Amino acid sequence: MADINIYTIPEEYKPTWDDGIITAITQQSAGLTSVAKQVSPNGEYHEMTTRGGLTIDERKSRHEDKPDGQELKMGNRRFYPNMFAATAWLSRDDFKLKGRLPLALGDLRDALKDAAQPLPDRVLLGVTDPSTAHKGNTLIASAETGNQGEKSPYGGIRQGIMGINWTGLHGTEKEYLPQQPIIGDALATSYADYASSMDGLDLAKTNVIPVNYSLSGTPEDTGITYEKLLALRLALMQRHIMTGHEEFCMAITPMQLIQMQNSEMFKNALYRDALQLQADGTYIHSMLNIRFKVTVDVPIVNIGTSSNQKWVRACPVWRASSVMFGTWSNPEYELEKLQRKYDTVECTVQFAYGAGRRRLEDVLTMHCYEDSLAGLSVS
Repeated sequence: MADINIYTIPEEYKPTWDDGIITAITQQSAGLTSVAKQVSPNGEYHEMTTRGGLTIDERKSRHEDKPDGQELKMGNRRFYPNMFAATAWLSRDDFKLKGRLPLALGDLRDALKDAAQPLPDRVLLGVTDPSTAHKGNTLIASAETGNQGEKSPYGGIRQGIMGINWTGLHGTEKEYLPQQPIIGDALATSYADYASSMDGLDLAKTNVIPVNYSLSGTPEDTGITYEKLLALRLALMQRHIMTGHEEFCMAITPMQLIQMQNSEMFKNALYRDALQLQADGTYIHSMLNIRFKVTVDVPIVNIGTSSNQKWVRACPVWRASSVMFGTWSNPEYELEKLQRKYDTVECTVQFAYGAGRRRLEDVLTMHCYEDSLAGLSVS
């Protein structure tokens, strides 16, 4: 669709103006940060302390000696902020010249506010901004996407649910969320390792439900399916994370929502009422205890090789206690007359967010096939 918003205000000067104005359609927030622990850090980074577990021995005899005591193991996790800013100008001369300009200074603030809405979601997910090189899709943030140093607040890596996280005593160890399943005891190296067989898929350890997962029968690339959703539950239950009533969140694109609604399972009268639209625009599956958040910012990943690429949608699954979202500063707007200009009024917005995983084992990813990604190859 051609963009009609291509003219400067002087090019639009005319004797009269319409009383109203039609604003551009912009991406709204999917509210992903509502499914995370919220903090307000005040420092270079936010640190989280972790604690390991202990074991229980079975008694072997009367008058048995006590073993040496166990030491609790402790750990650290950190995440860093990403800072954002933008400015917009409007000339006061525009209000003096011909016509009734249907703009006010408040429109600058509103336009900046609209542009900022998707960024908390992208920071929480740990993804880049959409790229035309990837058909307008986001990617999981990586060391290659940071341009001022990996931990820098100025163009550093977005961490979040899916990106690189920092662990270790001094926050220097990188932790990656795997984007290949565990087959047997090892992480698969590419799709070829499991293309024809799901034998050895370890649901108790894997962070990935493969794109071709099938409970039985021959593996076949699919979108979001009921079998995959059940595999998510099984994986979480086997690692003692999901109990009977705890709710998990899953980020999906509109395509996965349509795939789900169009599936035979959800067309069945016995199951279709289980997927219910909520007042906040999310969908809850009451039988599976999964809240679906719909956003176009769910990233794509290459599960093939650099020479034989295979791109799939990577839909993350987490619970509120799995992830922390930090607000170093909420959007702050300043409206001022520029002293170095005769007629220019400037509106500025600045804000800073960061996010990180609190645990690795209860963040999973479901890989989904999409026709639009078939044949995608990026150099």
